[in-house]
Parts: sequence; C-alpha cells; structure tokens
Amino acid sequence: GVVLAQVKRLCAVGSLPSRSVGVPGAMVDCVCVVDEEDHDVFHRMSYTKRHDPVLCGEIKSPSDEVPKMPLDERKVIARRASF
Repeated sequence: GVVLAQVKRLCAVGSLPSRSVGVPGAMVDCVCVVDEEDHDVFHRMSYTKRHDPVLCGEIKSPSDEVPKMPLDERKVIARRASF
C-alpha cells in the first residue's frame, strides 16, 4: 500500500521526541503539508470540533472542569459499557 502523511508543518530531523511520532518516516511514501486556514475548514477532528488537544491525547483535561453525573441509570450503563 501507499502511506500518505498529512501534516500541518515540517520539522527538522531529530526535533521531535520519537514517542510523539505515529508512523516512522521510512514508511511514509508522500507528505502533504496543509495550510493552517485549510486545516481548520476541511480537516476537522470531528464534525463539530476543529482541534481538541484533549481528544488526541496531547494534554490532559482537568478533572474539576467535568461536571459529575448523578448516580442514575445512565451512569450505571456508562460504567458497565466501559468494561
């Protein structure tokens, strides 16, 4: 197969920690650099969100910002679904 990498910007070799790279450069066949304004319009994370660093694991969300759910059937179902 062909591996395409869509990136916001290029960086120098060795400037990123190796654990932050998803696919090694030797396996990539083509790199597509996307403009910043095009990235926000055409390449969203989901239908409603542009870029959320919490969703992709770049940062951790503070737990005090998330409201606690009352203990009802929805919370019980959500707990069971997580297992």
